Amino acid sequence: MKFFQITIARMRSLEETWRSSINRFRGPIPLGLAIGHMIADSNGVAEPTIRDAIRRPIGLMGIPRLTGLDFKYTEEFLVKPVNNIYVWARALNKEALRVHTAHASTWATPDYDFWLAVRLSFLLGDTTFDNVIAAAVADGSTYKKISGMQTWVRTKMDRTKRFGRHRYRDMNCLMDHLDGMQNAMLRIDGPDKASYAFSEAPPLTPGTVVTAVEATAY
Repeated sequence: MKFFQITIARMRSLEETWRSSINRFRGPIPLGLAIGHMIADSNGVAEPTIRDAIRRPIGLMGIPRLTGLDFKYTEEFLVKPVNNIYVWARALNKEALRVHTAHASTWATPDYDFWLAVRLSFLLGDTTFDNVIAAAVADGSTYKKISGMQTWVRTKMDRTKRFGRHRYRDMNCLMDHLDGMQNAMLRIDGPDKASYAFSEAPPLTPGTVVTAVEATAY
């Protein structure tokens, strides 16, 4: 996976432009996670050049093509920025619920470490994410959370091993990316704090949101 660099200047610019649209749909997802995701995946470009031929991300938030199909949205719908933000919020809240349900004993509160886990699971896919956690925890409980997993990947992961299509070098790049995402949350949302919930459906019903979001998209 290739990511754009998350810089302070880009965070400020995109937060100013997209804060209200993100806040409309994000629920408990930290704003900094949304801004960091936007920068890393598209650099804030509504129709970015496809840099990952397998995931085929679409639009401002880099919605994977299969995710769009799962939600029954066309590519034409998804490329509109506000629509794209809505579908991303819906997808990430769904992923957050899955991570919380599958790993309730690991993340007792929806803190920044939990949201980094959700981000990583969104990127790797459910099965691969769970396999990474299992491999790390097999070496000790200190590698359980994301902070521990980062240490495990950097110091103990077998360099010949793959997780899904991700080699050792790819996994290290992902761990570095999570550092950037954490910095985005710290800068935008402030010192590490728990969200009010692990997950929440976007505030509009699906029937209403198609009409309302299409009307405001540009």
